[in-house]
Amino acid sequence: MIKFLKRIGVPLLVLVVAFGLLAAAGCKKTSSERAVENMIEKATGGKAEVDASGGTLKIKTAEGETQIGALTEWPSDLPGDLPKFDGWLQSAVKMGGADGAGWFISIVEVKEAAVTDYIEALKAAGWNEAFSTTTNDSLMVQLTKENASVMLAFGKDKGELGLSVSLTKEN
Repeated sequence: MIKFLKRIGVPLLVLVVAFGLLAAAGCKKTSSERAVENMIEKATGGKAEVDASGGTLKIKTAEGETQIGALTEWPSDLPGDLPKFDGWLQSAVKMGGADGAGWFISIVEVKEAAVTDYIEALKAAGWNEAFSTTTNDSLMVQLTKENASVMLAFGKDKGELGLSVSLTKEN
């Protein structure tokens, strides 16, 4: 997945900016959508498919898939035993490749007690704490289980929680 991220990092940033233009294009392939596909193909050296429908930007190459968009529900394709965090999902990004998948989820208007409860729910579900640090303004915790990892970064003053979930494929 790291190789995939490095290969499409810059084009991905350009695509995020272009997302607003593409989202308004509807379901048909537009010249803008085809232009973005061509740009990705030149950057990655391979075929790319871009779909900017339904409020989501999906990019598919031989290296893997990336999906960017606002979610209204907890992602259904996260590792099955990852407890749901109840809160307002502001945004989410999903990336996947031959070596696994990753999700980046932003949740807002979160109380510190809800984060603490979530960490305890993860531990109760068999997740093991690998790293933890707390300051007056923030809390960061990483938990692992088998071939999955979840990193929580919580800004106490703003009530913002970032979840980074990674799943590596078993050999």
